[in-house]
Amino acid sequence: MAVPYELVRVDLKQHKTEDGQDYCRINPKGYVPLLGLDSGEHISELPAIAQYLAESQQSYNLFPEKGLAKIRVVEW
Repeated sequence: MAVPYELVRVDLKQHKTEDGQDYCRINPKGYVPLLGLDSGEHISELPAIAQYLAESQQSYNLFPEKGLAKIRVVEW
């Protein structure tokens, strides 16, 4: 199942989004990645984003249940 998304470029030197917003106001950590939810909340850090996506799309098994395969996903 495809999950619709929109990418927004961020100039990390200037901390500005491509439309001129102050990225540090959106993400106080000041770096990407950041997932914006329809609710207005944000999730940062790739492991947390990946876990959220894996759990929200039950037909998509991003995280194996256990073993080295799961560790490799976390390592990624």
